[in-house]
Amino acid sequence: HAAGWTFVVMGDSRGSGPDSQVNTNLLRELAQAVVRDRPAFVLFPGDLVYSGSLSAFQSWTNAMAPVYEAGIPVYPVIGNHDNADPDAFVQVFGGAIPDNGPAGELNRTYAIIHSNALVLALDTLVNSGRVHQAWVEATLAANTRPHVFAFGHLPAFKVGHPDGLGDYPGPRDEFWRSLGNARARAYFCAHDHFF
Repeated sequence: HAAGWTFVVMGDSRGSGPDSQVNTNLLRELAQAVVRDRPAFVLFPGDLVYSGSLSAFQSWTNAMAPVYEAGIPVYPVIGNHDNADPDAFVQVFGGAIPDNGPAGELNRTYAIIHSNALVLALDTLVNSGRVHQAWVEATLAANTRPHVFAFGHLPAFKVGHPDGLGDYPGPRDEFWRSLGNARARAYFCAHDHFF
């Protein structure tokens, strides 16, 4: 029986334009709150910055420095605003991302195993509006942990933005069924700015 533990999910920290890549004031406050809460890790479902670039991603990691310095792992996926330079994303974050994703999506789609949980980190923009379903199914089939979570940038169902996994309802439903069959507890996403 595993001891209790927590994790944090937060997304869409991007700024308002090219001269304001990251909402640094808010992100610094969130980073301090994360450090106070001492979670096992942080999931970040995309839109870290206004327009993905090496300098923008470095600004983001600077704002999140307290989290990194506290030794709390941060697991991001690419959002539509980050997708301007996926190579810079991989350069900045790839070293801390498990290299267990599907071919063509290494350091973009991956699985996190922690204690009694499996977390699927899904890039919903490599093939926009879809996930790598074969990899999802294979990873879920090999899982032995009782708790399953998944996260990606695009919502599975349309709420605010006109785009999402619902653009392709057949593949979305197949993905949703696979999560349900694996008894997944939640699919976390960003994109729609509710809070």
